Amino acid sequence: MLISNARTRAASRFPATPWTWSPWSASSTTSAVPRRPCSKRAGCYGCVVSYRQGSSAAGGGRFLAVFVDPAQNALITTLYNNGHPIGAEQASPLPAGFDHTDWHHLTVDQETDGTGQPVYRITLLDRNRDPLAVQERALPAVFGQYGGAVGVMTTGDARADFDNITVASLDMAPVPAPPTPSTGTLLPGYSDEFNGALGPRWSWIREDPSKHGFVNGQLEITVNGDLYRQFNSATNILLENQPAGDYVMETKLTFDPNQNFQSAGLLVYSDDDHYIKVGPYHHFSLTKILSARETLEPQPTSNTPGQPPCDETAPQAGSNVAVPAYSHDQCPAYGEAWDYLANPTPTENGSMAYHPRVTDWLRVYRHGDVYTPYVSLDDMQWVKGSAWTLSATTPSFPVRIGLYAFSAGPNNDVPALFDYMHVYTLP
Repeated sequence: MLISNARTRAASRFPATPWTWSPWSASSTTSAVPRRPCSKRAGCYGCVVSYRQGSSAAGGGRFLAVFVDPAQNALITTLYNNGHPIGAEQASPLPAGFDHTDWHHLTVDQETDGTGQPVYRITLLDRNRDPLAVQERALPAVFGQYGGAVGVMTTGDARADFDNITVASLDMAPVPAPPTPSTGTLLPGYSDEFNGALGPRWSWIREDPSKHGFVNGQLEITVNGDLYRQFNSATNILLENQPAGDYVMETKLTFDPNQNFQSAGLLVYSDDDHYIKVGPYHHFSLTKILSARETLEPQPTSNTPGQPPCDETAPQAGSNVAVPAYSHDQCPAYGEAWDYLANPTPTENGSMAYHPRVTDWLRVYRHGDVYTPYVSLDDMQWVKGSAWTLSATTPSFPVRIGLYAFSAGPNNDVPALFDYMHVYTLP
Protein backbone atom coordinates (compact mmCIF):
# COMPACT_ATOMS: atom_id res chain seq x y z
CA MET A 1 0.00 0.00 0.00
CA LEU A 2 1.31 3.44 -0.87
CA ILE A 3 0.16 6.58 0.86
CA SER A 4 1.58 9.82 -0.46
CA ASN A 5 0.94 13.57 -0.47
CA ALA A 6 -0.64 13.29 2.95
CA ARG A 7 -0.31 16.13 5.42
CA THR A 8 -1.45 16.17 9.01
CA ARG A 9 -0.65 17.80 12.33
CA ALA A 10 -0.22 15.56 15.34
CA ALA A 11 -0.74 16.71 18.90
CA SER A 12 -1.20 14.01 21.51
CA ARG A 13 0.05 12.67 24.80
CA PHE A 14 2.15 9.54 24.33
CA PRO A 15 1.70 6.62 24.76
CA ALA A 16 -1.81 7.39 23.59
CA THR A 17 -2.82 5.60 20.41
CA PRO A 18 -1.05 7.44 17.58
CA TRP A 19 -2.28 8.20 14.10
CA THR A 20 -1.88 4.96 12.16
CA TRP A 21 -2.08 3.81 8.57
CA SER A 22 -1.62 0.69 6.50
CA PRO A 23 -0.43 -2.78 7.47
CA TRP A 24 3.31 -3.31 7.85
CA SER A 25 4.55 -6.14 5.63
CA ALA A 26 7.60 -8.38 6.03
CA SER A 27 9.87 -6.14 3.97
CA SER A 28 8.64 -2.57 3.92
CA THR A 29 9.73 1.02 3.97
CA THR A 30 7.96 4.03 5.39
CA SER A 31 8.89 7.67 5.32
CA ALA A 32 7.56 10.97 6.58
CA VAL A 33 8.67 14.58 6.43
CA PRO A 34 8.33 16.02 9.95
CA ARG A 35 9.03 19.40 11.45
CA ARG A 36 8.31 21.25 14.66
CA PRO A 37 6.37 24.49 14.05
CA CYS A 38 7.55 25.82 17.42
CA SER A 39 11.03 24.95 18.64
CA LYS A 40 10.27 26.12 22.21
CA ARG A 41 7.45 23.62 22.86
CA ALA A 42 8.48 20.62 25.00
CA GLY A 43 8.14 17.05 23.77
CA CYS A 44 9.21 14.75 20.94
CA TYR A 45 7.85 13.98 17.50
CA GLY A 46 8.26 11.14 15.03
CA CYS A 47 6.56 7.90 14.01
CA VAL A 48 5.69 4.39 15.14
CA VAL A 49 6.13 1.12 13.21
CA SER A 50 4.98 -2.48 13.75
CA TYR A 51 2.07 -1.12 15.78
CA ARG A 52 -0.45 -3.64 17.08
CA GLN A 53 -3.22 -2.67 19.46
CA GLY A 54 -3.04 -4.58 22.73
CA SER A 55 -5.31 -3.90 25.67
CA SER A 56 -8.14 -1.42 25.43
CA ALA A 57 -6.18 1.04 27.52
CA ALA A 58 -4.73 4.02 25.71
CA GLY A 59 -1.27 3.16 24.48
CA GLY A 60 -1.72 -0.51 25.34
CA GLY A 61 -0.09 -1.72 22.14
CA ARG A 62 3.22 -3.10 20.98
CA PHE A 63 5.38 -1.00 18.66
CA LEU A 64 8.72 0.63 17.94
CA ALA A 65 8.71 4.39 18.54
CA VAL A 66 11.08 6.46 16.41
CA PHE A 67 11.24 10.11 17.34
CA VAL A 68 13.33 13.26 17.46
CA ASP A 69 14.02 14.54 20.97
CA PRO A 70 14.81 18.28 21.03
CA ALA A 71 15.92 18.14 24.66
CA GLN A 72 18.65 15.58 23.88
CA ASN A 73 19.07 16.82 20.29
CA ALA A 74 19.04 13.17 19.28
CA LEU A 75 17.23 10.56 17.21
CA ILE A 76 15.66 8.13 19.72
CA THR A 77 14.20 4.65 19.23
CA THR A 78 12.32 2.86 22.01
CA LEU A 79 10.48 -0.46 22.05
CA TYR A 80 7.06 -0.54 23.75
CA ASN A 81 4.88 -3.42 24.92
CA ASN A 82 1.48 -2.85 26.54
CA GLY A 83 2.24 0.83 26.60
CA HIS A 84 5.47 0.50 28.59
CA PRO A 85 9.05 0.85 27.30
CA ILE A 86 11.01 -2.40 27.30
CA GLY A 87 14.77 -2.56 27.01
CA ALA A 88 17.05 0.41 26.67
CA GLU A 89 16.37 3.28 24.32
CA GLN A 90 18.92 3.88 21.59
CA ALA A 91 20.05 7.45 20.92
CA SER A 92 22.04 8.93 18.04
CA PRO A 93 23.15 12.56 18.45
CA LEU A 94 22.11 15.16 15.90
CA PRO A 95 24.41 17.89 14.60
CA ALA A 96 24.81 20.98 16.71
CA GLY A 97 22.45 23.65 15.43
CA PHE A 98 19.87 21.13 14.17
CA ASP A 99 16.79 23.23 13.27
CA HIS A 100 13.66 21.50 14.57
CA THR A 101 11.46 24.01 12.75
CA ASP A 102 12.80 22.96 9.35
CA TRP A 103 11.56 20.01 7.29
CA HIS A 104 13.48 16.73 7.51
CA HIS A 105 13.03 13.25 6.06
CA LEU A 106 12.55 10.30 8.41
CA THR A 107 12.66 6.81 6.87
CA VAL A 108 12.29 3.36 8.44
CA ASP A 109 13.17 0.25 6.43
CA GLN A 110 12.24 -3.20 7.71
CA GLU A 111 13.68 -6.50 6.57
CA THR A 112 12.93 -9.91 8.08
CA ASP A 113 15.82 -12.35 8.41
CA GLY A 114 15.64 -16.11 8.04
CA THR A 115 14.60 -16.60 11.69
CA GLY A 116 11.67 -14.21 11.37
CA GLN A 117 13.39 -11.48 13.35
CA PRO A 118 12.60 -8.01 11.97
CA VAL A 119 15.56 -5.71 11.43
CA TYR A 120 14.96 -1.97 11.15
CA ARG A 121 17.15 0.69 9.62
CA ILE A 122 16.15 4.21 10.66
CA THR A 123 17.55 7.27 8.89
CA LEU A 124 16.96 10.96 9.61
CA LEU A 125 17.94 13.13 6.64
CA ASP A 126 17.98 16.84 5.92
CA ARG A 127 15.84 18.40 3.21
CA ASN A 128 18.50 17.48 0.62
CA ARG A 129 18.31 13.84 1.78
CA ASP A 130 21.77 13.86 3.28
CA PRO A 131 21.74 11.59 6.37
CA LEU A 132 22.11 13.23 9.77
CA ALA A 133 21.65 10.15 11.99
CA VAL A 134 21.24 6.45 11.32
CA GLN A 135 20.32 3.53 13.55
CA GLU A 136 19.86 -0.18 13.06
CA ARG A 137 17.75 -2.26 15.46
CA ALA A 138 16.83 -5.93 15.54
CA LEU A 139 13.56 -6.66 17.37
CA PRO A 140 12.25 -9.91 18.86
CA ALA A 141 10.63 -12.19 16.28
CA VAL A 142 7.15 -11.57 17.72
CA PHE A 143 7.28 -8.05 16.32
CA GLY A 144 7.45 -9.47 12.79
CA GLN A 145 4.93 -12.29 13.04
CA TYR A 146 1.66 -10.46 12.66
CA GLY A 147 2.44 -7.37 10.65
CA GLY A 148 1.29 -4.10 12.12
CA ALA A 149 0.58 -0.49 11.33
CA VAL A 150 2.64 2.64 10.98
CA GLY A 151 1.84 6.17 12.00
CA VAL A 152 3.03 9.51 13.32
CA MET A 153 3.09 10.70 16.90
CA THR A 154 4.13 13.38 19.34
CA THR A 155 4.83 13.27 23.08
CA GLY A 156 3.92 15.62 25.87
CA ASP A 157 2.57 18.93 24.59
CA ALA A 158 4.50 18.82 21.32
CA ARG A 159 2.88 19.73 18.03
CA ALA A 160 4.43 18.72 14.73
CA ASP A 161 3.64 18.93 11.04
CA PHE A 162 3.96 15.81 8.87
CA ASP A 163 3.95 15.77 5.07
CA ASN A 164 4.44 13.19 2.29
CA ILE A 165 3.76 10.15 4.49
CA THR A 166 4.54 7.08 2.40
CA VAL A 167 4.33 3.35 3.02
CA ALA A 168 5.53 0.88 0.40
CA SER A 169 7.03 -2.56 -0.05
CA LEU A 170 10.78 -2.53 0.19
CA ASP A 171 12.37 -3.17 -3.19
CA MET A 172 14.87 -5.96 -2.66
CA ALA A 173 16.10 -6.12 -6.25
CA PRO A 174 19.89 -5.72 -6.41
CA VAL A 175 21.15 -2.43 -7.76
CA PRO A 176 23.25 -2.88 -10.90
CA ALA A 177 26.91 -2.37 -10.13
CA PRO A 178 28.35 0.84 -11.57
CA PRO A 179 31.16 0.41 -14.07
CA THR A 180 34.55 0.01 -12.44
CA PRO A 181 36.89 2.88 -13.33
CA SER A 182 40.11 1.73 -14.89
CA THR A 183 43.73 2.64 -14.28
CA GLY A 184 46.72 2.70 -16.59
CA THR A 185 50.32 1.71 -15.95
CA LEU A 186 51.73 1.81 -12.43
CA LEU A 187 54.30 4.57 -11.94
CA PRO A 188 56.92 3.03 -9.58
CA GLY A 189 58.67 6.36 -9.03
CA TYR A 190 55.52 7.75 -7.39
CA SER A 191 54.24 4.56 -5.72
CA ASP A 192 55.15 3.01 -2.37
CA GLU A 193 54.21 -0.27 -0.64
CA PHE A 194 55.17 1.09 2.82
CA ASN A 195 57.25 -1.94 3.73
CA GLY A 196 59.36 -0.31 6.41
CA ALA A 197 60.95 2.89 5.10
CA LEU A 198 59.95 5.92 3.05
CA GLY A 199 61.79 6.80 -0.11
CA PRO A 200 63.59 10.15 -0.52
CA ARG A 201 60.78 11.62 -2.61
CA TRP A 202 58.53 11.91 0.47
CA SER A 203 58.48 14.88 2.84
CA TRP A 204 56.52 15.76 5.97
CA ILE A 205 54.66 18.93 6.87
CA ARG A 206 54.97 19.53 10.64
CA GLU A 207 56.37 16.08 11.34
CA ASP A 208 55.72 14.50 14.73
CA PRO A 209 57.78 11.26 14.76
CA SER A 210 55.89 9.99 17.81
CA LYS A 211 52.69 9.77 15.78
CA HIS A 212 53.77 7.84 12.69
CA GLY A 213 55.55 4.57 11.99
CA PHE A 214 55.29 1.22 10.20
CA VAL A 215 53.08 -1.63 11.44
CA ASN A 216 52.82 -4.98 9.62
CA GLY A 217 53.67 -3.56 6.23
CA GLN A 218 51.47 -0.49 6.63
CA LEU A 219 52.20 3.15 7.29
CA GLU A 220 50.47 4.22 10.50
CA ILE A 221 49.63 7.89 11.10
CA THR A 222 47.74 8.86 14.25
CA VAL A 223 45.18 11.62 13.76
CA ASN A 224 46.40 14.95 15.09
CA GLY A 225 45.49 18.54 14.30
CA ASP A 226 43.48 19.86 11.37
CA LEU A 227 43.46 22.08 8.30
CA TYR A 228 40.36 24.25 8.50
CA ARG A 229 40.47 27.89 7.46
CA GLN A 230 43.00 29.61 9.73
CA PHE A 231 43.47 26.55 11.98
CA ASN A 232 46.46 24.90 10.33
CA SER A 233 47.66 22.61 13.09
CA ALA A 234 47.70 19.23 11.32
CA THR A 235 50.90 17.27 11.79
CA ASN A 236 52.43 14.49 9.70
CA ILE A 237 51.08 15.51 6.30
CA LEU A 238 53.02 13.22 3.96
CA LEU A 239 53.64 14.59 0.46
CA GLU A 240 55.41 13.88 -2.81
CA ASN A 241 55.45 15.67 -6.16
CA GLN A 242 52.60 14.85 -8.49
CA PRO A 243 53.38 13.42 -11.93
CA ALA A 244 53.23 15.66 -14.97
CA GLY A 245 49.96 15.33 -16.83
CA ASP A 246 46.92 13.30 -15.82
CA TYR A 247 47.10 10.35 -13.44
CA VAL A 248 45.27 8.24 -10.84
CA MET A 249 46.36 7.87 -7.21
CA GLU A 250 45.05 5.15 -4.92
CA THR A 251 45.42 3.94 -1.35
CA LYS A 252 43.95 1.19 0.81
CA LEU A 253 43.06 2.65 4.19
CA THR A 254 42.15 0.91 7.44
CA PHE A 255 40.62 3.58 9.66
CA ASP A 256 37.67 3.65 12.05
CA PRO A 257 37.05 7.16 13.40
CA ASN A 258 34.73 7.49 16.37
CA GLN A 259 34.95 11.14 17.41
CA ASN A 260 33.77 14.27 15.63
CA PHE A 261 35.90 15.48 12.71
CA GLN A 262 38.46 12.67 12.76
CA SER A 263 39.36 11.94 9.13
CA ALA A 264 42.08 10.39 6.99
CA GLY A 265 42.75 9.70 3.33
CA LEU A 266 44.22 11.08 0.12
CA LEU A 267 45.38 14.68 -0.16
CA VAL A 268 46.00 17.01 -3.10
CA TYR A 269 47.91 19.90 -1.58
CA SER A 270 49.45 23.22 -2.52
CA ASP A 271 49.51 24.83 0.94
CA ASP A 272 47.47 24.85 4.14
CA ASP A 273 44.84 27.08 2.50
CA HIS A 274 44.74 25.32 -0.89
CA TYR A 275 44.02 21.59 -0.84
CA ILE A 276 41.55 18.79 -1.61
CA LYS A 277 41.04 15.87 0.77
CA VAL A 278 39.15 12.60 0.27
CA GLY A 279 38.49 9.94 2.90
CA PRO A 280 36.39 8.66 5.83
CA TYR A 281 35.20 11.38 8.18
CA HIS A 282 33.28 11.10 11.46
CA HIS A 283 30.45 13.60 11.91
CA PHE A 284 28.34 13.17 15.05
CA SER A 285 26.70 9.72 14.84
CA LEU A 286 27.86 8.93 11.30
CA THR A 287 31.06 8.15 9.50
CA LYS A 288 30.93 9.37 5.90
CA ILE A 289 33.17 9.47 2.87
CA LEU A 290 34.11 13.11 2.52
CA SER A 291 35.55 15.12 -0.32
CA ALA A 292 36.43 18.70 0.58
CA ARG A 293 38.36 21.67 -0.73
CA GLU A 294 39.77 24.84 0.75
CA THR A 295 41.02 27.83 -1.24
CA LEU A 296 41.37 31.58 -0.76
CA GLU A 297 38.38 33.28 -2.34
CA PRO A 298 36.73 36.71 -2.16
CA GLN A 299 34.18 37.05 0.63
CA PRO A 300 31.07 39.25 0.81
CA THR A 301 31.58 42.66 2.38
CA SER A 302 30.63 42.70 6.05
CA ASN A 303 27.59 44.77 6.98
CA THR A 304 29.01 45.46 10.45
CA PRO A 305 31.09 48.65 10.73
CA GLY A 306 34.65 47.82 11.69
CA GLN A 307 34.10 44.10 11.06
CA PRO A 308 36.86 42.60 8.90
CA PRO A 309 35.75 40.89 5.69
CA CYS A 310 37.10 37.57 7.01
CA ASP A 311 36.30 35.81 10.26
CA GLU A 312 40.07 35.43 10.58
CA THR A 313 42.75 38.06 10.21
CA ALA A 314 45.79 35.81 9.75
CA PRO A 315 46.72 32.13 9.42
CA GLN A 316 47.62 30.28 12.60
CA ALA A 317 51.25 30.52 13.66
CA GLY A 318 53.23 27.71 12.04
CA SER A 319 51.01 27.56 8.98
CA ASN A 320 52.57 26.48 5.69
CA VAL A 321 51.01 29.14 3.46
CA ALA A 322 51.90 31.25 0.47
CA VAL A 323 49.70 34.16 1.62
CA PRO A 324 50.66 35.19 5.20
CA ALA A 325 47.66 37.49 5.74
CA TYR A 326 44.00 37.41 4.72
CA SER A 327 42.20 40.21 2.93
CA HIS A 328 38.79 40.85 1.44
CA ASP A 329 39.88 39.16 -1.78
CA GLN A 330 41.73 36.29 -0.12
CA CYS A 331 39.77 34.62 2.67
CA PRO A 332 39.92 30.88 3.42
CA ALA A 333 36.77 29.31 2.01
CA TYR A 334 36.03 25.66 2.88
CA GLY A 335 33.50 23.46 1.12
CA GLU A 336 32.67 19.78 1.39
CA ALA A 337 30.49 17.05 -0.04
CA TRP A 338 30.04 13.51 1.20
CA ASP A 339 28.45 10.18 0.49
CA TYR A 340 27.01 7.72 2.95
CA LEU A 341 28.38 4.21 2.46
CA ALA A 342 27.21 1.58 4.92
CA ASN A 343 28.26 -1.87 6.00
CA PRO A 344 26.20 -4.19 8.22
CA THR A 345 29.27 -5.35 10.16
CA PRO A 346 29.78 -3.16 13.25
CA THR A 347 33.32 -2.48 14.42
CA GLU A 348 34.91 -2.22 17.82
CA ASN A 349 36.07 1.35 17.53
CA GLY A 350 33.26 2.96 15.54
CA SER A 351 30.06 4.68 16.56
CA MET A 352 26.86 2.80 17.32
CA ALA A 353 25.45 4.00 14.02
CA TYR A 354 25.42 1.99 10.83
CA HIS A 355 28.71 3.08 9.28
CA PRO A 356 31.28 2.36 6.57
CA ARG A 357 33.70 -0.53 6.66
CA VAL A 358 36.89 -0.23 8.61
CA THR A 359 38.76 -0.69 5.32
CA ASP A 360 38.16 1.58 2.33
CA TRP A 361 39.87 1.93 -1.02
CA LEU A 362 40.27 5.53 -2.20
CA ARG A 363 41.18 6.95 -5.61
CA VAL A 364 41.57 10.41 -7.08
CA TYR A 365 41.61 10.89 -10.87
CA ARG A 366 43.35 14.00 -12.17
CA HIS A 367 42.23 15.60 -15.43
CA GLY A 368 44.06 18.93 -15.72
CA ASP A 369 43.05 20.98 -12.69
CA VAL A 370 40.01 18.78 -11.95
CA TYR A 371 40.35 16.08 -9.28
CA THR A 372 37.59 13.45 -9.07
CA PRO A 373 37.41 11.05 -6.09
CA TYR A 374 36.21 7.45 -6.08
CA VAL A 375 35.71 5.15 -3.10
CA SER A 376 35.18 1.40 -2.76
CA LEU A 377 34.29 -0.89 0.13
CA ASP A 378 35.61 -4.02 -1.59
CA ASP A 379 38.15 -2.91 -4.24
CA MET A 380 35.67 -4.02 -6.92
CA GLN A 381 32.70 -1.65 -6.99
CA TRP A 382 33.58 2.04 -6.96
CA VAL A 383 31.40 5.07 -6.19
CA LYS A 384 32.17 8.43 -7.76
CA GLY A 385 32.29 11.46 -5.48
CA SER A 386 32.19 15.22 -5.99
CA ALA A 387 35.01 16.65 -8.10
CA TRP A 388 36.95 19.82 -7.24
CA THR A 389 39.38 22.07 -9.06
CA LEU A 390 42.75 23.06 -7.66
CA SER A 391 45.82 24.80 -9.02
CA ALA A 392 49.15 25.81 -7.51
CA THR A 393 49.02 28.79 -5.18
CA THR A 394 52.35 30.14 -6.45
CA PRO A 395 55.33 28.56 -8.25
CA SER A 396 56.94 28.15 -4.82
CA PHE A 397 53.93 26.13 -3.65
CA PRO A 398 53.28 23.57 -6.42
CA VAL A 399 50.50 21.00 -6.18
CA ARG A 400 51.72 17.84 -4.45
CA ILE A 401 49.92 14.64 -3.50
CA GLY A 402 49.97 12.47 -0.38
CA LEU A 403 48.20 11.29 2.75
CA TYR A 404 46.62 12.88 5.81
CA ALA A 405 45.13 11.93 9.20
CA PHE A 406 43.32 14.82 10.94
CA SER A 407 41.52 15.40 14.22
CA ALA A 408 40.02 18.79 14.97
CA GLY A 409 39.50 18.05 18.66
CA PRO A 410 41.52 16.62 21.55
CA ASN A 411 40.89 12.97 20.62
CA ASN A 412 44.18 12.18 18.90
CA ASP A 413 44.49 8.47 19.53
CA VAL A 414 42.94 6.79 16.48
CA PRO A 415 45.45 5.36 13.97
CA ALA A 416 45.03 5.48 10.20
CA LEU A 417 46.79 2.56 8.46
CA PHE A 418 47.78 3.07 4.83
CA ASP A 419 48.62 -0.18 3.03
CA TYR A 420 50.16 1.46 -0.04
CA MET A 421 50.23 4.52 -2.27
CA HIS A 422 49.82 3.62 -5.96
CA VAL A 423 50.01 6.16 -8.74
CA TYR A 424 49.02 5.19 -12.29
CA THR A 425 48.84 6.76 -15.68
CA LEU A 426 45.35 7.31 -17.02
CA PRO A 427 44.29 4.48 -19.38
